[in-house]
Amino acid sequence: MTTDQLIPYANVNLIRPEEYSDIDNLKLEWGNQDNYAVLQKIGHGKYSEVFLAIETNTEKECVIKILKPVDKRRIKREIKILQNLHGGSNIIQLYDIVRDPVNWIPSLVFESVQSVDFTVLYPMLEENDAKFYMFELLKAIDYAHSNGIMHRDIKPQNIVIDHNLRKLRLIDWGLADFYYPGKDYNVRVASRYFKPPELLLGYQRYDYSLDIWSFACVFAGLIFQREPFFRGRDNFDQMAKIARILGTDDLYDYLEKFDIDLNPQLEVAIGVHSKKKWSRFVNPDNRHLATLDAIDLLDHLLVYDHTKRLSAKSAMNHFYFNSLRPKIENLDENENEIKIQNENQNENQNNENQNDENQNNQNNENQNENNENQNENENENFSDSEFTENLDSKWGIPEETQDNTETYSIDSQFQDQEFSNSFSSLQINQNQNQNQNEIQNQNQNQNQNQNQNQKSHSSKKAKMKTIFKRLFGKK
Repeated sequence: MTTDQLIPYANVNLIRPEEYSDIDNLKLEWGNQDNYAVLQKIGHGKYSEVFLAIETNTEKECVIKILKPVDKRRIKREIKILQNLHGGSNIIQLYDIVRDPVNWIPSLVFESVQSVDFTVLYPMLEENDAKFYMFELLKAIDYAHSNGIMHRDIKPQNIVIDHNLRKLRLIDWGLADFYYPGKDYNVRVASRYFKPPELLLGYQRYDYSLDIWSFACVFAGLIFQREPFFRGRDNFDQMAKIARILGTDDLYDYLEKFDIDLNPQLEVAIGVHSKKKWSRFVNPDNRHLATLDAIDLLDHLLVYDHTKRLSAKSAMNHFYFNSLRPKIENLDENENEIKIQNENQNENQNNENQNDENQNNQNNENQNENNENQNENENENFSDSEFTENLDSKWGIPEETQDNTETYSIDSQFQDQEFSNSFSSLQINQNQNQNQNEIQNQNQNQNQNQNQNQKSHSSKKAKMKTIFKRLFGKK
């Protein structure tokens, strides 16, 4: 049996239609940029700027990630992956893609999540909370892997949690890629503190298991209350920090198994170490999280040999999550009961409507029209409740000090000024819409509630104008 045959979901992309992972021939359907009004900037990275925004027709909050022009294929890959994963468990939802009509700079429109900074949230979590969120994160990872996709940048900054709603989303799929067995991949992915040994050692034929190592680093940081768990000054020091805890015996076995040449300077930096016991990291402050079950799970995840790490699915079946499982099953049962109750209510309502219509001697055509109208209204109500989201204050923008991006050159035909102009163009279009709204408000003397809503909308646009002046010096 080959190594590839041992990898769960190894052949997913081989058995799916070619267009599933075809980036070069991807045809994008762009939405209308004028449908969104930017409120404020909430983050930035080397290749993007992130803004809180609203959809102008509904005033629903969303997050817009404006992509700086790099390799167009990379942008298309991120969009394709987000489209393929749409609706997946705990995957951030892509709502729309738009682009500036002047310079064609693309933007991605996402759901918004009312998240809490992990540096604040993680120290507050009890054992069951930690289990719940780690299980939810594994669900997202397993869903991506089952669809043939590696995230390649899992870290606390890319895990947003609304603790009040107990909702977790895995975000920032800019470094994600489709997995094909036997393919060599770029090792300049993932943030340094969460890089697995295969990346630090330059081994390019990695697979989904690199996400498992990154997950394990998040998990270790959480249960030991030591974030990040491995803190290296650079890639060499990062590998040395790992070796000091996991030891060097298993490391050299791994190097021999996969015929990996160790850089002489890295070999000096690593030195010789015995494997440390996890118990040495347990203290009175983290004892409630660093249980024996948690440590056993961690011991099956932080493994040099990437073929011996648990898969996301296997990790979810680990006994660490046993106490959580009945609650998860009850949640699923409750959801099913609610669905059944709603279906029964709808059936009863339809029967009542039909009896009323029969009593009134209405013909079959009228009955069908009423039922169709009722179904449309129910679907609209479901859509409104499903997509009601709040402000996302943390969007996991990669730290500039960490090597977490593939090597892409910014397209020479675009300059920073032109990128800023795309925001200016967006502002001009929104100002035109604002003027049109003001004219309509003057011509329409509707009720007081409509006037209040229009004033609120104008106020948000005025705030947006001030932000743009401050950020980009627009006169």
